[in-house]
Amino acid sequence: MPMKMIDHPEKFQAFVSTYALDSFVSSYLSVGKMGGTIYSSMIPPTSPVQLNTSDTTMNLVFGGISKYYGPNIPLDIHLKLKSLGNFEITAADSVMAGLATLDMELWANKLDGTREMAASITLGDLAFGFSVLITDMLVSAQITEVYSTTVTVNSCTFGRLSALKLKIELNKGFAIAQPMINEALAGMQLQVPSNIAGVFELHNLNLSYYDSYLYAGATPVFLPPTLADLL
Repeated sequence: MPMKMIDHPEKFQAFVSTYALDSFVSSYLSVGKMGGTIYSSMIPPTSPVQLNTSDTTMNLVFGGISKYYGPNIPLDIHLKLKSLGNFEITAADSVMAGLATLDMELWANKLDGTREMAASITLGDLAFGFSVLITDMLVSAQITEVYSTTVTVNSCTFGRLSALKLKIELNKGFAIAQPMINEALAGMQLQVPSNIAGVFELHNLNLSYYDSYLYAGATPVFLPPTLADLL
């Protein structure tokens, strides 16, 4: 990994290796948590997949759920990231990839007002790829692929789920959901601070992919002191 790249004009240059990414994420997950809940109410009406027991895709993935809970029962999905690592960065296709282990719980909001965990599964060796997009000083991400190679069914209230069938249908579901996920990610832009303590501003944020490491660069423009600073 280089110390400086003369073919990049940015004055500030930083390099991040896959080893550093693995170490950072592993350290964070040892003390912190990453996860969240996708509520049925969060899915737009125009989405081809709806989180309820009458949805065709949900019934393909979780066979028997409609018969057990009845039609049109809202479903929530709780996700918890257990591990993330084995990052890979390749210059040829400008993407980052890795492997994750993800716990997924499916919760049914029953007619009597109570909630019940309908199913609990673990997605192991969840392979994903993503790219980072930069517009001026705004950073966003887009998923290029996601699929699971192993599925473990921990519990299920509405029957016996086949791990193999579940893996196949979930991977189909990931493919269907990818455009919706990327649309949501496009609206989650991270604003990189450009004004640093009023001393200088950062411009020309740039990110480049190399085999096993990332390059990030920016150019500082020093700000002249104001009259108030001089008085």
